[in-house]
Amino acid sequence: MLALMIVIALILVGFYVYFAEWMQRRVFAAIGLITLYFVMYWLFAPDDRATQRLMPLLGMIPMFSFAAILFPQLNQHHLEEVTEGLGWFGLISVSLILLFFTIYVW
Repeated sequence: MLALMIVIALILVGFYVYFAEWMQRRVFAAIGLITLYFVMYWLFAPDDRATQRLMPLLGMIPMFSFAAILFPQLNQHHLEEVTEGLGWFGLISVSLILLFFTIYVW
């Protein structure tokens, strides 16, 4: 539930601060992908204690990746395209890992 509140706060702050820049397809695609990810995360969460150590990792990486997609200008050491690309890579790879675990492990 905390993860959902953080994602909603990121979206609200982003729309409030960067409204004109956020009317792009990439923002709506990122919001759609993080929504799909959290639906999978909450519907198919395991009950096994051995895999519970993996759950904080599966909860934090998508939020950091989502923030990197929405706010790439916050990383001043790299180009915005690099930060955004790494955000997409993190969000898609963790989504695929969760899907793999859902199908084959849990």
